[in-house]
Amino acid sequence: PEAITLGDVLRVTEPDFALVGCMAGDWCLFADRCQVPSALDRAMQAFLEVADQQALASAFPSNKAVHAD
Repeated sequence: PEAITLGDVLRVTEPDFALVGCMAGDWCLFADRCQVPSALDRAMQAFLEVADQQALASAFPSNKAVHAD
């Protein structure tokens, strides 16, 4: 479990990372000259790179009982 990263979990639990319709294959009038999908793809890759650096085991408190005071 210590080797599992937040990025691993995101890739398994998210069906896709299409932030706009054209990234999912939807038709768009501006697709041939639009730079939005390319920019969003680069941003998503950067997001996942950071998520890949976060081990899931260290992202949460230990298994010790949590007491609300």
